Amino acid sequence: GRASGGKGRHGERRGSITITILEGTLHGMLPRVLRPVLTLRGPTAAARSGPAPRRAFTAGTSGGVQEERRAGLLVIGNEILNGSISDVNLPFLARTLHNRGVDLVRCEFVRDDPDEIADRLLHIKKLVGPTGAVFTSGGIGPTHDDVTYDSIAGAYGVNCELHAPTVARMEDHYGSQGKELTPARLRMAKLPLGSEVIWTQGTWVPLAVIERTYILPGIPKLFQKMVNSALEQHPETFTGPTVFSRTMFTKTGEGDLAGSLSAIAERHPKADIGSYPNTGKDPDKDYTTKLVVISRDEELVKRVQEEILGAIDCFE
Repeated sequence: GRASGGKGRHGERRGSITITILEGTLHGMLPRVLRPVLTLRGPTAAARSGPAPRRAFTAGTSGGVQEERRAGLLVIGNEILNGSISDVNLPFLARTLHNRGVDLVRCEFVRDDPDEIADRLLHIKKLVGPTGAVFTSGGIGPTHDDVTYDSIAGAYGVNCELHAPTVARMEDHYGSQGKELTPARLRMAKLPLGSEVIWTQGTWVPLAVIERTYILPGIPKLFQKMVNSALEQHPETFTGPTVFSRTMFTKTGEGDLAGSLSAIAERHPKADIGSYPNTGKDPDKDYTTKLVVISRDEELVKRVQEEILGAIDCFE
């Protein structure tokens, strides 16, 4: 990550955190920035004759080459940046989109500041392009620091207004609990004007969508359910070309692998080659380093795998 600054509402310099995720580099975990890794001699015969590269997701096409899809995530909340709460929505979204062939190209963390939220939203929006999508997480509750709806509305030049269907659902929800629909709670029904609303079974919370921006709560259970609702309602937005990957394991450490793998990476710049040391969280595999090759070109994945196996003693 890198720190970036922006002026807040009172003109002071406030920090935000930017995490850049390279396209197509996620393989069930956050990558450590695509570093080539390898070296070793004498691959085993079993490793040479493994199965075909794994398809992360097979997207249907109606002829021609399918357009690549991009997405971004803006995580909002002081509580994330001061360490009070740990974010788990990023890894969930990254895995989910990757498995559908969608590249999560940027994630940023910002404070509950309208200026920062609007600024970083528009920045991510530009990165994902006109066919891409931006997810936001957090800041849509009933308290004073929940400013996400207003901030996004301001970024797109519209106002927020009470959304009648949301109010009706809230009346049913809170009424069943004997609770009053207070002005504070009604703030959660004031959505950016012109938003499409996607409903998720089992919750009254609206998923407001404006300018291909999907506004979600930060609560992980709700976030995950509502992301799945978005994928179901807008499959064309969240279906990208097939991603192929191949995973290998070696008992050689990263420091001893770097030189050879760098050479392979230089020869194949369109392949994402990642290396991940064993941190003890994978008890079913006895290895020192995991190597992953990812590309939308199946033949390229096979070629790179063969070169790695020619330089590393590894297994699957």
